[in-house]
Amino acid sequence: MSVELREISKRFGEVQALAAVSLSVAAGELFTLLGPSGCGKTTLLRTVAGFHRQDAGVVSIGGREVDEVPPHRRDVGLVFQSYALFPHLSVAENVAFGLEERRVARAEIGPRVERALAAVRLEDLGERRPDQLSGGQRQRVGIARALVIEPAVLLMDEPLSNLDAKLRVETRSEIRALQQAAGRTTLYVTHDQEEALAISDRLAVFEAGRVQQVGAPNEVYRRPANAFVAGFVGRMNFLPAARAPELAGAAHQLGLRPEDLSLHPADGQLSAPKLAARVRARVFLGPVLQVRLDCGEGLELEVEVHRPEPSAWREGEEVQVELAPERAHRFAADGSRVEPPE
Repeated sequence: MSVELREISKRFGEVQALAAVSLSVAAGELFTLLGPSGCGKTTLLRTVAGFHRQDAGVVSIGGREVDEVPPHRRDVGLVFQSYALFPHLSVAENVAFGLEERRVARAEIGPRVERALAAVRLEDLGERRPDQLSGGQRQRVGIARALVIEPAVLLMDEPLSNLDAKLRVETRSEIRALQQAAGRTTLYVTHDQEEALAISDRLAVFEAGRVQQVGAPNEVYRRPANAFVAGFVGRMNFLPAARAPELAGAAHQLGLRPEDLSLHPADGQLSAPKLAARVRARVFLGPVLQVRLDCGEGLELEVEVHRPEPSAWREGEEVQVELAPERAHRFAADGSRVEPPE
């Protein structure tokens, strides 16, 4: 079922939490609200759920305006970052709770709980208490509890923030697989850029209550709409246009991702645009070497070297960093994107 948000605004005292936000989420889409803490993404999610009432604008679910509809009648399922499980109830009882509140026939509750637990691969743990589960298992119980009521729209608020790094990667893959299998329209809130890129059909990048860009992960990463998006989604080197005028055109500032730069010996002959630099630091991460460069005049750049030689690019070494014109992002003084010269 689709979700339509038109000109949603919300203030908390002097704070403008949302400023005329408009978004369209297609039926069956996993749409992520991405941004730093305090940018308004959770406020928007809670507005869709009905927990906040917007000051202006319209929320529609499945083509029906729901601004006057209370939360429990909006046909949405919620997954919280805190799990919010009842400690005195078993896993199966936690999952069944929403069905009982909706007065679903008792004969129907058992099979639906079994299907929901099977969907999250917890079918053998129904009798356990939450304190007998791992963090990842508890989060999957939260997902099962939201899925079992068969909502039109699933809302997920930072569902992986309490998990360790390895478990986050595993659980996000499970969430994506479950969402695709169910075909459930999902709004997903996170501040984790990698998470958003990995699971989203599309995403919206927020800053200070405003949408900065909407698009598919590859589009947002490869063609950021402005300097904020460029710096927030993935890593980006920024340098004044004056340091590489052959790339800049009318731009005030240039952006180049670490993987789009390459290193060469200081005495090498390069025809491409380049900067002289000194290796300031290096971090070996197995398949990738992260190299921090001092380019003088206060400019530092980060370069990624893939499958590096063990002795490559030692600290203090003089080098040249090659700038790829076709991969440079150009920004005006106000941060807006500048298209490359013809």
